[in-house]
Amino acid sequence: INAEYMGLEMVNDTPNIDPIELSQIYSNYADFLTLKNELTLAEQYYLKSIDTIQSKYGQDSVLLVRGIHNVGLNYRDSFKCDKAEPLLLRALTLSKEHHGLKHQYVGIIMVNIATMYKQQRRWREAQSMTVDAYDILGKILDESHPTILKIKTLLHDVGKHNRHNCILA
Repeated sequence: INAEYMGLEMVNDTPNIDPIELSQIYSNYADFLTLKNELTLAEQYYLKSIDTIQSKYGQDSVLLVRGIHNVGLNYRDSFKCDKAEPLLLRALTLSKEHHGLKHQYVGIIMVNIATMYKQQRRWREAQSMTVDAYDILGKILDESHPTILKIKTLLHDVGKHNRHNCILA
């Protein structure tokens, strides 16, 4: 058993730990596992993170956004788009409800959904979602920011597959 896992087991045995803190610990460990490309194990910890928040705060809590988004990305990166899409769309809805339509995190989730649509060759949806993300993030981030560069690459890639190329103003 590795040290990280042993630390998590000790956390599980700690009485009265704050659910938000526990959820964060699970999510951080899942992030670590994702970096190690251990996506199946990461999925389990992302789901634990979500369950911890849902059991205390309910299924509509904004505290779920990060966990739902991350497990959706995990599925997308594992090419399980049928599982990823409803989660990413749920994260987008919760984020819009809490943060508003023009928040940076809303734009980030949109970029990740657009990337999934591109993987599925859903070119028009990918293009539409990418344009919407740029409308938000282009006002917040510098043109040389990695996310803006990713958006421009996405637009270029999906634009090749659509009749009407998208042009950024």
